[in-house]
Amino acid sequence: NSLDNGLLRTPPMGWLTWERFRCVTDCETYPDTCISERLIRTQAQLLVEGGYLAAGYNYMMIDDCWLDHSRAPVTLK
Repeated sequence: NSLDNGLLRTPPMGWLTWERFRCVTDCETYPDTCISERLIRTQAQLLVEGGYLAAGYNYMMIDDCWLDHSRAPVTLK
């Protein structure tokens, strides 16, 4: 038996970068599919526009390969 407290009536529902884009970090070669701010913002917008947020998909996880291996010396970006 489980508690009737309304918790976890559905599994956690969201979007993970790893599931679709794995560890693509070469934005020069793969500008549309590399792990970047642009990609994350686009996917967030698609979650809303596609009705996924309304259906309960309410989180996004940037779960791997987000760290840039080098930084620009002046901007540190």
